[in-house]
Amino acid sequence: MALRVGNSKGYFNLTELIISSNWNTLIVLDSCSYKLFKQECTLNGLLYRAQSKGHDTTTFYESLPSLKYVTLYSANEQLCKNRAIKRKFKEVIPSKNSYIWDNLLEAQSIDERIIIQTLLPRLPNQGEYADLWFKLKEKHKLDTTKFYDIIEKQNIKTNDVLASNLRVALQAIGKNIDKLERPVVITSSHGYPSKQEEDIHIVPWFIVD
Repeated sequence: MALRVGNSKGYFNLTELIISSNWNTLIVLDSCSYKLFKQECTLNGLLYRAQSKGHDTTTFYESLPSLKYVTLYSANEQLCKNRAIKRKFKEVIPSKNSYIWDNLLEAQSIDERIIIQTLLPRLPNQGEYADLWFKLKEKHKLDTTKFYDIIEKQNIKTNDVLASNLRVALQAIGKNIDKLERPVVITSSHGYPSKQEEDIHIVPWFIVD
């Protein structure tokens, strides 16, 4: 078995999927469009198109209704400090670091319905462009937005960096999938900045076999 595509043309409402679907572990990627996920995913499962109301991580979580039966485990420091978002969940647990391998290991100890929010694939600190990220970050005191501006001028495509980061995330998920509480679904809070609406708001809803 391999990746199978469900609704290749239409899309579901992401918020409604989160509320009504059967999942115990929901892994929420960052800046991952449906198109990019379909291109890079090698896991077994069923992929659907979903529309996110968020254009960034904060607006995505702000758009969710109360989920008092769910624990949010997040590597996003700002998210964990947002009082309005914290009130939506049973508990918000901050990750000790932003490395996805450690995120998944830490989250395994939480024995309840959980959303795991990771920083990949937008944060380029773990893929093949990690050395360049740390070098430019130190030299120019960069945030991620400025990093992508600089690399585009060096003829490095943003999409190539995001794809590299996503491969790291999917590899980590694949190696830890049997340790996570099933059913497991992978989605994204939003896509990546683009002039194309689909790149920003159409994200994956991937039900892992």
